[in-house]
Parts: sequence; C-alpha cells; structure tokens
Amino acid sequence: MMILSPFEVYFLAASVYQIRVQSQPAMQRLYEKRSNVQFPGIKAPFDPVTLNAFKGRTGVRFTPQSLQFLTASTGFGFLARQQSLGASEYVLVTRGTDIAPDWLSNLNVGVAMGPSSKLVHAGFNDTFNSYRTQLDTLLRQVGPPPAVIHCVGHSLGGALANLNAALLHERGYRVCLYTLGAPRVGHYPFAQDLESKLKGRVYRVANRFDPVAMIPVFPYCHAAVKDDTYITHAGGNLINFEAHSTDPNKPGYAVPMNHPNKTWADIKQPMVRVGAFNETLDDSIKILGAGLLFSGQLLVLIGQAIYKLCSKISQTALLTTQRFFDGCAEAMDRLAEMLMVCATQSFILKEEAKAVVGAIMKFLGRGGSVVADQLTVAVVRWALSQLTTELRAKATLAITRRY
Repeated sequence: MMILSPFEVYFLAASVYQIRVQSQPAMQRLYEKRSNVQFPGIKAPFDPVTLNAFKGRTGVRFTPQSLQFLTASTGFGFLARQQSLGASEYVLVTRGTDIAPDWLSNLNVGVAMGPSSKLVHAGFNDTFNSYRTQLDTLLRQVGPPPAVIHCVGHSLGGALANLNAALLHERGYRVCLYTLGAPRVGHYPFAQDLESKLKGRVYRVANRFDPVAMIPVFPYCHAAVKDDTYITHAGGNLINFEAHSTDPNKPGYAVPMNHPNKTWADIKQPMVRVGAFNETLDDSIKILGAGLLFSGQLLVLIGQAIYKLCSKISQTALLTTQRFFDGCAEAMDRLAEMLMVCATQSFILKEEAKAVVGAIMKFLGRGGSVVADQLTVAVVRWALSQLTTELRAKATLAITRRY
C-alpha cells in the first residue's frame, strides 16, 4: 500500500472544488490535459478515464417550493482509480463549502446517527447520506474490490471524508483518511472508533491558526488525536481566515504542502504545549509573551489546560456518557460544570480553573480582571460562550473567503 504524499493530498483536495460547476467529461479532460487552473501541467495521481463523479445535497430539507433556493444538489466529489505496485487503489475525494446551501449544512450542528452507529454532526451526515447510494453503485461498478481507498477532502470535504472512511471500513475496505482544515465531525465515541479502526492511517492536516479546524466545539472531537495529526504553520500568529485557504498565493495549506518533494515529516511542526501536570497555565503563557489577542498558540494552551483539569478529577469519562448525548445539557453548560467541579475540589484546582477563564479573557482581548475571586458557573459559561461565538465568526469568515 502506498500513502499519498502531502502534495497529492493538497492537489486532490484543492482541485475537486471544480466538480461543482464542471460535468464529469469536463473534469476528465481537465485532468487528462493537465489544464487545471490552480495546477497547470500537473499530472493527477489517478487515471482520469476512471473518474466517476457523484452529486450531493446541502441545505435545508423539506422546505416549501418558495424556499427551494436553500437546498442544492451539486457535484460533490469523485471516485477514481490509481495503480500502485500492481495493486488497485482508489481515491475518493469530496469538496468543501462553496455555495449558500453548503452553509446551512455547516450550521446544522445537531446530532444524528452516522456510520458505525455513532453520533455525528447532523448537517454533515445529511450531505453524506445524500450521495452514499451513488457511492455504493460506483464501488459495485469498479469490478474487483479496491485494495485500498484513499478518502480525501478539505474543510466540509474533510468532514465528509471522515464519514466516507467510517462507512467504507464497515463495508470491509482498507481505508486511508487525509483531511485539510476539516471541522470536527462526531462526538468522542465516533472519533475514537474511527481512529482505532484505521490504525495509523489517518493524516489530519490543520493549520494551527485555521478557525475551521477548531469547530464545532466540545463535545465534538477529531478522529486523529495522537501522532496522526499534522499541525502546520504558514505565517503569522493570529487565528485568521487565510489560514484556511487552499489558494497557492495565500498562507494557508499551500505553503506547507504545495511542493512535489514535501514529505509528511516535512510538514509536521512543533507546538507550544503545557508541560508536566505540575506546570501552570500562567507559566506556559509567559513563554508566549505579548500579543495574546486571538493567538492560536494561546488557544492551544487553553484547550490543553482544560483537558489536564478534567483528567485530574477523572471527568474525561463524561465525554462518553449517555447523559451528555441525550440533550439534557448544552455542551458549554456541561464544560462549565466540569470546570466548576475543579474549582471546588481544592485550592490548587480552583486557581487553575480561574487561570483557564483568565486565559480565555486574554484571548478575547478583555483582560484578566473579568475573572472574579469567586468563580461561578455563570462566569465560566459566559467566558466559554464568548469564546465559541468568536471562533464561529472567524470560521465563517474563513470559509466565505476560502480562495
């Protein structure tokens, strides 16, 4: 089995967007003639003749005729064969957000039962279900079952690639998963199950300042949480919309990946991390120095500090409990409660919980003075909700200005 290179993944994830406006024959000619607008002269890592496109639906379901503009069925991806060491391998590529109805699917953050009977993002799942029958048909038509299927996508396309990989593994296929700037797709059981099944064949690339890769927030999780995550840095220090871009002329995913000689080891870069459990968040923040407003590194430290606190009180198990998934509590409320449990356990944990809320205030540019001596659930909930609102706003801008 051959692993796709970073450049091949970038090429596929960026070029598939044209399938929304191009017919299947046009896409085949585009790849055959190496006339792709973004990649002139570049040979596709598959046989263009074998390209089979499929359509997907996004938007709001069951709308009256007057609101049909909120729903769209458009080209969403393709399946194509590549040959590697004599083994028949296929690429399954899905596009990201490109038109208004796609937005409505992104915003539908309710939960639904996805592949593997695990809870996933309802909007992503609706789009996935709209083409899965077509995908089944295409796979039956290829002849002998593929030796490997490489699932690839950027942004919303990366979310769909997660669902594709989960379904195909259930069907008995050997799967590799590659995503760029993908949002979180499912709750912890889905992420853990998929990562376990793929056993190291997950290549999640996230620009450390890409806001899209940071949503939806808790309790949604990325499937790759260990060494399969490739955090890249393409300039700057602030969370910004250009970090999500696939444009070769912008500091998004082109900088670390748009070169044929790049390897996976080349694009992995170290992050500032919270150290041992006895190291405080304030100590870690001092390493960052000034410029904490919307700092991507500070946001990483906040997330790690919250995880450490939850681990100390054995609350991480709450991520998998039915109570958390049955609608009895909003995500931010539950996380606020967990931080408050920390604050009531001991003086040390209370100070650490206050430091987390203070760091959130610094990230938002509101200063640490907002955090009162007596931390309350209301204060924590407010801080977390403000953080979520800002991340969603920046992610919205990033997807709007993808190019």
